[in-house]
Amino acid sequence: MNRVRYGRPETMRVPWMAFRFLLCLVLFATAAPAATAHARDAEQRPHRGILFQAYPAAPSQRLDADPVVPAKALQRMMDAHDLLFVKSKRAAEAVDRLKRAGRVAIVYDPHFPERSLRSATIAAFLPDHFDTAAARGTFVVIVGRYGIEWPTSELAVVLAHELLGHGIQHLEGRLLRMRNLDLECEAFLWTEQAMQDLGLDKDARSAISLRREIERHWCADYIAWSAANRPALAGLWEARNPDIPALAEGFRAYAAHLEKSGQAERATAADTIRRGRLDETARAAAAASGDPDREYNAALAYKSDRTAPENFETALKLLRKAAEDGHREAQFTLGFALLRELPDGQDTEGARRWLRAAAAQGHERAQSVLRLIPGG
Repeated sequence: MNRVRYGRPETMRVPWMAFRFLLCLVLFATAAPAATAHARDAEQRPHRGILFQAYPAAPSQRLDADPVVPAKALQRMMDAHDLLFVKSKRAAEAVDRLKRAGRVAIVYDPHFPERSLRSATIAAFLPDHFDTAAARGTFVVIVGRYGIEWPTSELAVVLAHELLGHGIQHLEGRLLRMRNLDLECEAFLWTEQAMQDLGLDKDARSAISLRREIERHWCADYIAWSAANRPALAGLWEARNPDIPALAEGFRAYAAHLEKSGQAERATAADTIRRGRLDETARAAAAASGDPDREYNAALAYKSDRTAPENFETALKLLRKAAEDGHREAQFTLGFALLRELPDGQDTEGARRWLRAAAAQGHERAQSVLRLIPGG
C-alpha cells in the first residue's frame, strides 16, 4: 500500500490532486510528529463546536518550507472548514455527527510530516494525537506545512476526505475491520462529493487524473464487484458527477461481502502488522510467510520503525523478496527507497530496475518517477 511519498516539488503549492498518492497513508501515520508538537505552546480557538489548534515552528529545527504563523494557520483552517460546512450539506451533517459523538479537532503542525520522510503529505487523520487512551471518541485531522498553503477550496476537500471518510469510519469502528484499499475508496467517494458541492473544475488535468486513480486503483475492486453483482451501481461511475450517496450505500454492501468472505479479516491482519501494532515475533512470522503481501506489509512495518538501525535493511530485504515475486507496490516502494532513502546515497540503477518493473504493471506513480530519472 502506497506509503512511499513524493519529494516536495520546487514550488510550495503542490498540484492539489497530487494528494491521491498520499492520503492512503494518513490513517496509519505514526503520532511521533504530534508528540513533538506537545512540547510547544499552541494557539487554539473553538469554532462551530470544533477545536482549532496551531503550533508554532520550533526555532531550533530547520524546515523545507516556510512555516505559517499560528494565527494565520488558524484562520486558514477555519475558512476551509466554513466553506465545506456552508457548501456541502452532507459534510455539515457528518461533522455534526462527529461532534455529538466526541471531540473534533483540526490541528496545524508545521513539523508534520517529518522531514526525514521526504514527504509532501498534506494531512493526516490521527485520533490518538491528544491521548491514545481517549482515541475512540476523538476525531483529529493534522494539517501539515504543505497543506496549510493550499487554497481554501482545496483544503476543504482534504478535510472532507479526512472527516467524512476516515472520521465516520473511526466513529463506526470500521478502521480496523476493513482493508486499507477499501477505507481509502470510501473516503475518496466523499472527496468526489465535496468536489461536486464546492464546484471544483472537473475538467482540470489533475481532476481527471484523480478520477482515473480512484477508478483504476482505490475503488477498482468495488467497481468490479458492482459490475458482477449490481450492474446498475457500476453504471453510476459513467456519470460526470456520480451519485455519491448511492455509491456509498452500495459500498457498504460490498464491505459486508468482504467481511463475510473473510477477505477483509485477512487484509486487516496484514495492515495491523504494517502499522507496527504487533510485536516483533508476529512481524517476523509475516516476514517468513512466503506470501508477497505479508512480506510487503512487514517491510513497511520495519521501514517505519526507526528504533533500530537494522530495521531499514530488513525492510529492503523483504521488499526485494516481494518485488521479485511480482508485487508491484513492493517494486515501487523498493525502487523509490533505492533512489531517495538510502543513508549513503542512491542506487540509481537498482531504482530504475524496480520502478520500471512496477511501471510495466501499470503503476502510475512509478511511471511518473521514472520520467524524472535520467535514462528512466
